[in-house]
Amino acid sequence: MPLLLDEAGEPELIAVVVKVVAAVITGAVDVVFIIVALPVPPCSKTKFVPLIETFWVCKIVWFDWAIDMTTERGITDVNVPVAYDAAMVHAAVDFGGTLSGLVNAAGVASGGPVHMLPTKEWRRVIDVNLTGTYLTAKHVVTQLLAQPAVDGCRGSIVTLASIEGLEGTAGGSAYSASKGGVVLLTKNMAIDYGGRGIRVNAICPGFIETPMTDTIFKAAGMESPLAEIVNEHKLRRLGQPEEIAAVAAFLLSDDSSFITGHAMPVDGGYTAGRDHGVTAMLGLSGPE
Repeated sequence: MPLLLDEAGEPELIAVVVKVVAAVITGAVDVVFIIVALPVPPCSKTKFVPLIETFWVCKIVWFDWAIDMTTERGITDVNVPVAYDAAMVHAAVDFGGTLSGLVNAAGVASGGPVHMLPTKEWRRVIDVNLTGTYLTAKHVVTQLLAQPAVDGCRGSIVTLASIEGLEGTAGGSAYSASKGGVVLLTKNMAIDYGGRGIRVNAICPGFIETPMTDTIFKAAGMESPLAEIVNEHKLRRLGQPEEIAAVAAFLLSDDSSFITGHAMPVDGGYTAGRDHGVTAMLGLSGPE
């Protein structure tokens, strides 16, 4: 299945050029890196801003090919006579002269108790969230290894895991398993490629306000669970897409040059621990 869709629902893959080098970002319209609302230059599509202003976006290259990132054939066959890396990775390199990083944000949300979860759905979630992360990283790492190191550095890879990859949640099953796999894959890649100057980190978002989470929380009967979920974020709110994008920008930048192998919660304190109503008892659960 195509993972990347534009505003009309058509498959779309993007390579985003930053400064004088290039980074590749995967994702869909309901992924945080595609819906950050910030000023954009005239050359970009007006409704999608994949990076925050600190990246000084100078050109966006849009690919309108359907790419199934869950299979090796999907990676190398984009319905045109050119390989995946020649299409996405090489296009970024052709513009910037070198590839500086990857943000792998394509994913789906699904799950349920295992005795109720169809095997086909289990495989779909694992294939998109975990296998897709592996295949995309595989081709980007290949390019990064082929490039000469600059001051010992070759690039940075940012994967998108989840707080549900750090701890369990009711009905999480396939989603939690896929995101837990992303966390450990990230750590393994950090070990494997750190000596070659490639940093690899995971962002573990809390619950973020996106169209994908809306489809879950607007379902019948979800009003009470949503209120409890919001309350478990110690800042007493859901996160915003730009708050995740800002962390991705940091992890891609030289400001994080000594950070690798880290699964970074960006979750409003969700994983800090449980409240159990004690802050309300102490009069600390809300603004003065």
